[in-house]
Amino acid sequence: MEMKFILLAVVALVGIVCEVNGEACCTPDQWQGVQASVSGFVYRHKPGRVEGVVYVFYDYANKQSAAFANYTSSSAKPRSYRIVTRYSNKTCASCSSGKLYVVDLKTDKCYTKKLDRPFRKACIPDSAKDTGSFSLGAGDASLKTRGYNLELRSQKYQLDFKLSVTEEGCIPVSELVTGVARGDCSWIHPAGIGSRVQRLFLLSQECQGLTTPLTSDLTLCTQLFFPVCFCLFASSVFLFMYCA
Repeated sequence: MEMKFILLAVVALVGIVCEVNGEACCTPDQWQGVQASVSGFVYRHKPGRVEGVVYVFYDYANKQSAAFANYTSSSAKPRSYRIVTRYSNKTCASCSSGKLYVVDLKTDKCYTKKLDRPFRKACIPDSAKDTGSFSLGAGDASLKTRGYNLELRSQKYQLDFKLSVTEEGCIPVSELVTGVARGDCSWIHPAGIGSRVQRLFLLSQECQGLTTPLTSDLTLCTQLFFPVCFCLFASSVFLFMYCA
């Protein structure tokens, strides 16, 4: 089954999760934010529209992340999900012992998937183009930011990103994404601003015990409400997808 995603526009508080060399602009280790998106897609030769809001929480210090997502499509009722990643060895940055949990908040059913890559620090990649500095607001209420452009190309996706971060601290401010994605979905880390709340990363006994394994990312797309797959792939390369 083939899925084609046409990403119209996404604006979010984000951080990038690509590997970098040398000194780079990296976000704080712990923060939270809100992502709002309006996107179009083609599924089984039928066009559709997805609107979503995602509250995202990133905790690099403890190698975990969480997101609460609510999506409404043009052809289905609103659905809500809780998405959590946890790594058993929090002291080993290069260890690949993580697990992804996706909880359908309507049915309370849990889906899990083992992660075969380490929890990466959110940094601007070397391939991003610095587009210069600018200010938001005016006077004492102004915020100095720096912009970047990034292109990601592969057989599965062609995506263009315009993002901005604060000059001091590399705190994510905004993101605009356009492009086309096709095929399997991939998981990427959430991002935002603020401090973590530990209970957001806790899972119920039912979720930790009786879960449905996801054998592939495509299974995630077909087993769950379709727009969630869209979110996990295309909402932001900076939120849920490992860079190729």
